[in-house]
Amino acid sequence: MRLRSLLILGYSAVLTLAALGLGLGLITVLGLASTSEHMVRDNFRALDVASRLREMTSAQQLVVLSRLVETEGASVALIPPFQREADALLEEARNIAQTDGERKLIESVQESVDRLANSMTILAARPAAGVVDSTGGEQGFDREAETRDSVVSGFAAVSTAARAYYQYHHDEMQAGGLAIQHQSRRLALALGLLAGFTVLIGVLVSLRLAKRLSGPMERLAAAAQQLAGRDFDVRIPRSGLFETDHVAARFESMAEALRGFHALDLDRIVAERHRLDRVIAAIDDGLVIFDDAGRVERMNPVAELQLGFSAEQADGKRLSEITTLPDLEAEIDTLVASPTTELVGDSDLTVERDGEARTLSYSLLPFADAARPGLILVLRDVTEQRQFERMRTEFVLRAAHELRTPITSLRMALGLLEGKLPVAAGSREAELLKTMDDEVLRLVQLISDLLDLSRLYARSHPLKPEPCDPEELLRRCMHRFVPMVEDAGLRMGLTLDGPLGRASLDVSAIERVLDNLVANAVRHTPGGGLIELRARRDGERLFLAVRDNGEGIARRDRARVFEPFVQVGKRAGGSGLGLAMCRELVQQHGGDLRLASHPGHGSTFTVVLPV
Repeated sequence: MRLRSLLILGYSAVLTLAALGLGLGLITVLGLASTSEHMVRDNFRALDVASRLREMTSAQQLVVLSRLVETEGASVALIPPFQREADALLEEARNIAQTDGERKLIESVQESVDRLANSMTILAARPAAGVVDSTGGEQGFDREAETRDSVVSGFAAVSTAARAYYQYHHDEMQAGGLAIQHQSRRLALALGLLAGFTVLIGVLVSLRLAKRLSGPMERLAAAAQQLAGRDFDVRIPRSGLFETDHVAARFESMAEALRGFHALDLDRIVAERHRLDRVIAAIDDGLVIFDDAGRVERMNPVAELQLGFSAEQADGKRLSEITTLPDLEAEIDTLVASPTTELVGDSDLTVERDGEARTLSYSLLPFADAARPGLILVLRDVTEQRQFERMRTEFVLRAAHELRTPITSLRMALGLLEGKLPVAAGSREAELLKTMDDEVLRLVQLISDLLDLSRLYARSHPLKPEPCDPEELLRRCMHRFVPMVEDAGLRMGLTLDGPLGRASLDVSAIERVLDNLVANAVRHTPGGGLIELRARRDGERLFLAVRDNGEGIARRDRARVFEPFVQVGKRAGGSGLGLAMCRELVQQHGGDLRLASHPGHGSTFTVVLPV
């Protein structure tokens, strides 16, 4: 059971008892209110009617008696007012009567009033005093006395009946008061008992909850004390509460982990750490480790020499805070934001060290699948290598320039020889002449490419930038390669990530770069593969990418593919000058040509151009 459910059940029981007591009290109070309302509404009105009837009867009796004394005869005019007033009061009494006993008393009063009125009527109809009727004088005076006595006794009967009606309701009020008193006492007793029972239940529930909660806490404290004594075989009894049992299970897992950690050879771990430090320090390449926010965590001495600052200066800082390498900083930010991106391959950067420009080849490697994600920057000083490559390239280009004239002469002489010699078609001699012609033509094309590359390196033909639409360049490139792509059994697509705007570029140079990259992708992608052109704009930089899902390029070959005469892959072909020319054209635009590749999963060449 969850602790929350236990608390809800316990306190719900207490609240239910309290609500029951409140409901009982409310019902009793409503009963008392009803009894009090009945007393005030009915009994007080009935008492008021009885009192007014008695007062009216007494007043009427005094008036009648006084008139009998004064005039020796009652006035018949007194009968109707008394009758009307008495009937009105009795009608009001009937309206508020609730029981048969009340109605009988009211009818008794009515009968007394009627007899009194009849007696007063007879007395008023009697001849005036001193007149003797036909029966004789004595007999007339006796009748008059009897009539007067009946009037007096009638007033007494009305007063008695009214007093009985008054007394009935007086007794009703007393009974109601006693009932209210009894109900109040019962209510007080019931509420007292219920309050005591509620307190008892609350105490029992609190003790139960305290026991259920304190028990697991005490067991956890004992287990912690056991861990403090390095006894990791901890088993905590379960209490049946979900929360405390969950904490106990986690505590046991922690104890198990501590036992495993304690079983490790810490000295061996420290020794391995020192060994790793020595290995990193002895690496010939520069190594910089960044955390998941792009801050420097570690540098080896080679990287300190290459970048010109110490590990202490860079510790915990971003690269932009200690040096100015905008392209590298942008790539680090890109990989920090999206570790799985494939924008970055092996590239070169130039740094100033002791007043000398040094060329560093670098690669960024994310390790997002590790416990602590971050980046590894590997730096290699290739200044001498790049100088040697340029010298070698210049030598080859000079040689090509010198070979151009004799090769041209050789081609002309071969053409004249083919025209003079009588060689039969399809003969061995004809095949040899055809082979010689093809190879001479190949030499001419190679020398032409070398001379073009020589002009690019010499920058003898400056670029001619003009406003253009990058999307249009990509679509024209796709259109040019449709026959070649269809013949190879491939598919080709174009993806634009947002608007590209316009850019100032040398259109013919960029078209030559795109054609070379797409031709390489077609050559190294097996049938059924996909070649994709992608483009996006990021601020003031334009990214044009050619991606294939072909054989890919091994890591050891990535830094060499942009060198002249270097060919990699299973389907080598051409002169090996295409990528070198592409990189030179892009760099003359102020951009960079990058490579990202995974063997067996294809390659992506990205042209980065300032717009």
